[in-house]
Amino acid sequence: MDFVDVDTSKDVKLFLDPLLLSDGFRNIVNDFVNTVYKMYTLGNKAGAFQLFSHSKECNAIHFGYSESNSKGTGVSMKMLDQFFGYVYKSVDRIKEKLLTPIAMSIFVKSFSEDRLSDLLVSLLKKELILYSLEQARLHGLKISNEVQRFDYWDSESHEWATFESQYVLAPNENGVEELLILVPKSVVSKRFLVNPSRYISVIFQHLQLMEKYQRTNGTPKSQKELRESEIVANYQKDKDKSYILDMTLLSPEYYEAYYDNSIRFSDNKSLNDEELIEILTNK
Repeated sequence: MDFVDVDTSKDVKLFLDPLLLSDGFRNIVNDFVNTVYKMYTLGNKAGAFQLFSHSKECNAIHFGYSESNSKGTGVSMKMLDQFFGYVYKSVDRIKEKLLTPIAMSIFVKSFSEDRLSDLLVSLLKKELILYSLEQARLHGLKISNEVQRFDYWDSESHEWATFESQYVLAPNENGVEELLILVPKSVVSKRFLVNPSRYISVIFQHLQLMEKYQRTNGTPKSQKELRESEIVANYQKDKDKSYILDMTLLSPEYYEAYYDNSIRFSDNKSLNDEELIEILTNK
């Protein structure tokens, strides 16, 4: 079975991971981020942020945190202004690598796996609906008789568009048949593979090579010591992402190397069937 076989009576802690997207999926999502940035740099900030309003929480995939771990409100104007303004100030050679959903999960304050996964599902809605129908026909799942309208990102016209389609049906916890969107196993993770803590660890590895960050006996400070001196002592709020923003402006080569390595070694990083079964059954 190619898709994640979810229990439709509950949500499972899985997310669409931007690093694991197929080339086709990635092109669509990157086009969205680049379109927003172009509008932003042309001075149409309101129009740029309005493009994010189409992103809604999607209950039909049954992914995400439980209600007790709610993601809170959607993406705010302040969060996005901070990110796209930051990209604008960055050196040209890393702009392309910043204008990706991978970067948004690292650099945008308060932007969690849940929020970004919702955005990815919204952008890829057409592809995921068509994929779901294909899998339903292969595995004998129920398909609706009627059609429904769905929003999706059209990367050819660089705008949100609508299409009509039949869709897959599955019973919810009350036995009522509802829309079910199937997601390929290959694009999901329990936690984003590229994330702030891993990037900080890479930054610290660079610092440990410098004399400035060595102890009096000549050995490098530990990552725990560096976290205390470089992050905890200097930042009050959104400490990790604030530190990342400052360090990447100062040394963009750190992010460039981290991004390139992450892309290069992204193959075979998908969850295997054993890992998925453990997550799906909450073992």
